[in-house]
Amino acid sequence: MSRRVLYFETGSGRGGSTRSLSTLVPALAAEGFEAVVACPSAGCAETLRRRGVEALPVGPGADWRSSRYREGGPAGALGFAARVALRVAREVAGLVRRTGAVLVHGNNDVNDDLAALAGAWWAGVPAVNHVRAIRGFTRKERLVARRLEAVVVPSEAVRAHCLAEGIAPARVRTVANPVSAPASTGGAGREDALVAVLSSLRPGKGLEVLLEAVPAVRARVPGARFAIAGGRFDATPGYAARLLERSREGGLAGAVEFLGHLEDPEGLLSRAVLAVAPSQVPEGFGRAAAEALRAGLPVVASRSGALAEVVRDGATGLLVEPGDAAGLARAVAGLLRDPALRDRMGRAAALDAARRFDPAAVARGLAAVYEEVLA
Repeated sequence: MSRRVLYFETGSGRGGSTRSLSTLVPALAAEGFEAVVACPSAGCAETLRRRGVEALPVGPGADWRSSRYREGGPAGALGFAARVALRVAREVAGLVRRTGAVLVHGNNDVNDDLAALAGAWWAGVPAVNHVRAIRGFTRKERLVARRLEAVVVPSEAVRAHCLAEGIAPARVRTVANPVSAPASTGGAGREDALVAVLSSLRPGKGLEVLLEAVPAVRARVPGARFAIAGGRFDATPGYAARLLERSREGGLAGAVEFLGHLEDPEGLLSRAVLAVAPSQVPEGFGRAAAEALRAGLPVVASRSGALAEVVRDGATGLLVEPGDAAGLARAVAGLLRDPALRDRMGRAAALDAARRFDPAAVARGLAAVYEEVLA
């Protein structure tokens, strides 16, 4: 008999956590766990429903962060946030009772999911939470994380971070993010010297480093082109505009294309011959790199957090130091100029990613965590 798990997803619907969740849900059903998702964001709920996932609204609606949250200065914002948290906790507890969920799984970092975790305990069911990012915990997060029945992390890099924050090793479970198989990983339709970059337009993703590297790549491979797929990040106004302006300057004109957010990047990955993940901040997983590997592309990535786990240096791609534009250019140009090496790495990438990120295998790992928590 299937048991229900109530997920709490705070993303906008465009991020990696939502993509991972929508990929996971069908595979999880095969393991005897039916997922229902509570979403504060209407956009996220709509995205999940389009992908066949049952998504239910909680909280005051899609626009509270951008409007009412800022009313009344800091004191007003804190008061409103407290009222929202109480409302979300109450509604999550109600959803647990209404759906018959046996546990609550916070799908984002602890700080984003505090109200949902409180709702789980209010309803008397265990709580599990994902920790996806490598960043310092607040005192409140640390206290809550230590009380959780289990903390799920997508990489050994995040596991090490959680242990450093004082979470007991027995509570931390490493389960990779799921990545669906593409329709094809063959070479038909690949465009010579097209490089794919899947990244939101935000600081820390290394896009400035990439743009700095492009002229050196073009000096070695004149036909090299870079397609950047990712949406703007509203918290850093003007940043995307500066990137676009830089891409039109000498040495870059015509070499870089910004595609905006793509609901499904498979089309781009099927046309490219390799991918780049130049992040300068420690990545908790590196979904963009994992999706490229699963599509049979070698990946040039920075040796940043879990990217050094996702990409097997010398086997499925090449690693360079974060911020090293010259090293990035050499690695990209080297692969563009060596199709035999590129093809060999691409085949190894598809096989390795299928083994590590297959949704069915990920669902089995997560179901084992749930069984242990519910025992």
